[in-house]
Amino acid sequence: MRRVLYAAALAALLLNLGGCVLAVGNDDGPDASWSDSSRHEHLADAVRDSLRADPLTAAADLTVASDSDSGRVYLSGTVHSSAVLQRAVDLTLATQDVKSVRCRVTVIR
Repeated sequence: MRRVLYAAALAALLLNLGGCVLAVGNDDGPDASWSDSSRHEHLADAVRDSLRADPLTAAADLTVASDSDSGRVYLSGTVHSSAVLQRAVDLTLATQDVKSVRCRVTVIR
């Protein structure tokens, strides 16, 4: 049992040191694809505009996709600090019609 706890703690530590972060909103539906179709562009464009307008997130290497039917937004890419990732998630959630955020963003130190 002690080895299992040690392995779990080590895995959690390695994930934390790697900077991998997952942010999830209030989403009850199944996973959707990460593809960006034209009918979903309105919501994704609004989020992109918000991220570009903010000085902290303007230079971040983020890709935005959305499912406007469910209000789900997908963020992927890389950032150089957890503060940038947090700001990107906050700005995304503050965008009108966004109900949840799913992230596949890597934080590089």
